[in-house]
Amino acid sequence: MKTIKRFAVIILLLVACPVWGVEKAPEKVTYMTYINARFQYEVKFPRHLVGPDSPPDNNDGRNFYSKDKNVHMCVVGQFNSLDYTWEDEFKKALDLLKDTKITYKSFKQKSFVISGYRGDKIYYHKELTVMQDKNETYYIFEIEYPQKDKETWNDIAAICANSLKLSKDSPQTDDFK
Repeated sequence: MKTIKRFAVIILLLVACPVWGVEKAPEKVTYMTYINARFQYEVKFPRHLVGPDSPPDNNDGRNFYSKDKNVHMCVVGQFNSLDYTWEDEFKKALDLLKDTKITYKSFKQKSFVISGYRGDKIYYHKELTVMQDKNETYYIFEIEYPQKDKETWNDIAAICANSLKLSKDSPQTDDFK
């Protein structure tokens, strides 16, 4: 009889108490793709977490913000009109980040990454170089989000940054898919 009571208590504890060590599964993040018509690149963004701002007059990219404006994502295309070397472009990006505590940087033949902390936010910058119609073009992705939200945003930032690429679609105007 004692065994049955112990068994009943264990069953009640398992049913009534939460399971220890198991976290609630995060909500599924759905992505849309922003395609830039002028520079022919695309990037994914988490459609329920950030939204696009109005396009700039020169249509070189887009800013995306969370509703509370604590998350800022930016994508830009630009021609290498000043004939920088790829190394110069990397140095220029580093120079612009004097207010950032850089914790990681990687320089490769066709891409570079710089990341770190800016105040209480995590900052991530990725840049690609591509040749398009005999013109060197830079594609730039940046995201900044609160350190306290890194469990949510680290994976999202990686997915968005890794999606930055030359677009196979050639829209006449910017597109969202």
